[in-house]
Amino acid sequence: MPGNVTAETAKKLIVQDGRRIGYETVFSVLNRMRLSSYMTKYIYIATNKHDKPVPEGARIKVCRPRTEVTEDNFRYLQILDVICVFNEEYVDTPYKDNMLQKAIRNNIKDIEILFDLAKNYYPEVLETVKGLMEKLSEDIEK
Repeated sequence: MPGNVTAETAKKLIVQDGRRIGYETVFSVLNRMRLSSYMTKYIYIATNKHDKPVPEGARIKVCRPRTEVTEDNFRYLQILDVICVFNEEYVDTPYKDNMLQKAIRNNIKDIEILFDLAKNYYPEVLETVKGLMEKLSEDIEK
């Protein structure tokens, strides 16, 4: 059964020996954050075990994370991955800016960590992160 192989493989690529080593990224996260109506038959996972083969029948695409994934940083990396594809055509919600800000408020505890990770590993979205930081701080002041 492909579903069972997919679910079991996903678990192994995300948590190993009780430690976070990966996270869902791109399309499945965009859909969960309500940023996209696009549905894919694959689960995309960024994992420290990116070099391990995926079993036949597992509907998983594995990608290399930009830095080692830990329990402390995976939500930040997930948001940065979303920002990387934020202006692509499959981000199709009419309220995408508001939805992204909501996702950041709900998932990010320290905006400075997001900024530091962007600066070190996601330089192409650094200006976007700066703009989001300004917008979020304005909202807090209101």
